[in-house]
Amino acid sequence: MADSFVPLTRGNGFSLNLQFESEGREAFNNLAAGGKVMHPLEQVFWGEYNFSDVRKT
Repeated sequence: MADSFVPLTRGNGFSLNLQFESEGREAFNNLAAGGKVMHPLEQVFWGEYNFSDVRKT
């Protein structure tokens, strides 16, 4: 499993906390446009929606 991680590039990470699912979907769609989605937007077990790793080159 450890070999599936990619090197961390400092300075290019961020976090969004949005109140509504519609805001999350809009943010995800805008960030994903023209990028490579590694972990898509999905509902997690505690009820929130989460996504990570949208990469753009």
